[in-house]
Amino acid sequence: MVGVLIFAGVAATISIYSETVSLKHDIISLTSQLSEAKLANAELKNVFYRSTNQEILENVARERGLIKDNNPKWVFASQF
Repeated sequence: MVGVLIFAGVAATISIYSETVSLKHDIISLTSQLSEAKLANAELKNVFYRSTNQEILENVARERGLIKDNNPKWVFASQF
């Protein structure tokens, strides 16, 4: 009976150790993926902030021949 208990205890310990090692590898992998996602997010934010820069938008408008309407008249779909 004692031998069975010792065997069960050793088997449980090995199983728990195996799960712990597996979880550590998963954590390392997910940490790496998270770092890559943060870097990609920072790059996307940089692109977004550059594209919404007031000076750049004004240059694009000038290149396309757009003019600023100081007195716009808005038409809303709800008025029809």
